[in-house]
Amino acid sequence: MKRRGSFLLVCVLSLLSLLSLALAPGTAGAQASSLASSLSGPAKADYDAAKVLFVAKDFAGAEVKYASAYERSHDARLLYNMAACEKSLKHYARSLELLRRYQTEGRAVLTQADIEEADRLIETFHSFIGFVRVTVNEAGADVSVDGEVVGPSPLQRNLTLDLGEHRIDIKKAGFTPFTTKVLISGPAIIAVDATLQRELHEGIVTIHAGSDDTILLDGKEVAKGDWTAHIPSGGHMISVTADGMRTFQSELLVEDGKSRLVTVTLDPLPKRGVPAWVLVTGGIVLTTGAAVAAAAVYRSYPTLAQKPTPGTITPGYTETSWRFP
Repeated sequence: MKRRGSFLLVCVLSLLSLLSLALAPGTAGAQASSLASSLSGPAKADYDAAKVLFVAKDFAGAEVKYASAYERSHDARLLYNMAACEKSLKHYARSLELLRRYQTEGRAVLTQADIEEADRLIETFHSFIGFVRVTVNEAGADVSVDGEVVGPSPLQRNLTLDLGEHRIDIKKAGFTPFTTKVLISGPAIIAVDATLQRELHEGIVTIHAGSDDTILLDGKEVAKGDWTAHIPSGGHMISVTADGMRTFQSELLVEDGKSRLVTVTLDPLPKRGVPAWVLVTGGIVLTTGAAVAAAAVYRSYPTLAQKPTPGTITPGYTETSWRFP
């Protein structure tokens, strides 16, 4: 088994070495000299700079310059050189895509040998890539792979990805984002079915109150006793009432996707006593009644009302005579 594994590893490394030779910038058949001579001005300067960077193994920088030359000249043969840079970066899926564009856009200038060579490279790259078919229930959603947007839904073709794990994100305004990961291990097609759910700006509110208590939300009666419901996010007024009890009232802030629990215990209203004015009046009535009763008694004993008759005895002295038997 070890010998077999070593043999396969040698085969893969040999294949990659051959690809390096086949996918060298500016070696697409007989096009190398004609491409260099057909470019001029800024496009030619970018092309020359790209060759220097490629030789220095700055493949990312070289591709930037090749891409700039392509944007200036729209010469499809530069796509082949860009594919060589991506292959050197081990981005086989991206290299394959560029080779396909090279074949399609360059048919007017490419020889049959150039096209067949690209076919062989594309076939070889199939061992190092996989495919993902993405379907979305909503049109116009942005589909991203590893943070890079690849297009809106529905996608016109399968995604071509390198071996390894990749993250797929699907987003659309007004909907909850969808995220998943896929593991590419070969040229098989992996299906990703995304169902976007509309965003609901609401939270869950639960109120525990007495069984006879009336619960009001924003002034509208919603239940008696306990109540649980989804309500829109934002500020709301909660009230709980009952006969003979103080009304409970409070503002409640509801946040997206969050739950709130409110427990309410109403306090009884104070018992009604004798009003103050009654106490005062009662006092007056009692005082008046006592005065009337006293007057009645006074009138019943007229002698009490008479003044004493003045006498002749000197005040402070009493004179009298005693007779003994």
